[in-house]
Amino acid sequence: MQKYLIAGSALVVACGSGAGSDLADHRGGSVYDESVRTLQFEDRDEGGTHLALPSDAVCNPYVRSYTVRVADHQLAWQDCDRAADPEDGRAYTPHVGARALSDAEWSTLEPTLTALAVSPGGPKRFADVGILRLTVATDDGAREYRGDVVTCSPGQCIVNDALVDAMQAARALAGK
Repeated sequence: MQKYLIAGSALVVACGSGAGSDLADHRGGSVYDESVRTLQFEDRDEGGTHLALPSDAVCNPYVRSYTVRVADHQLAWQDCDRAADPEDGRAYTPHVGARALSDAEWSTLEPTLTALAVSPGGPKRFADVGILRLTVATDDGAREYRGDVVTCSPGQCIVNDALVDAMQAARALAGK
């Protein structure tokens, strides 16, 4: 299980080239098609101000990821919960897991994957928000997209509402 999570985290990413470059040219089109092998959703809550993590914290509650392996409907996750005292490193609990989704669960998740559309890009009004990332891997390589709440070049971002919906669906299936 850990090998799978590490492999999912170590996908080689490149914006603007490599796998999915044809997807980038289809602004408004879905990045999820028959060539997709895995989708990794990552939330690095970089926006706003956060309390500094204690030096003995075993994980970071502002970072979470969910990886969907399409062929066998596997879902893997890594996240961190924090108990009441944010200054106590023992209050941070990592959650790492993976499991196969049932057909019913997959039928709930797949429409959110299909809705992952390439944003037309351009300037956005939000600056102080967490940035969601999506890495789409095919047999030809991988491509990273960001949520379009930040300024991005055409083809480099995913419509953020669709990204939020897919990530929330994965999170719910992970039991979070």
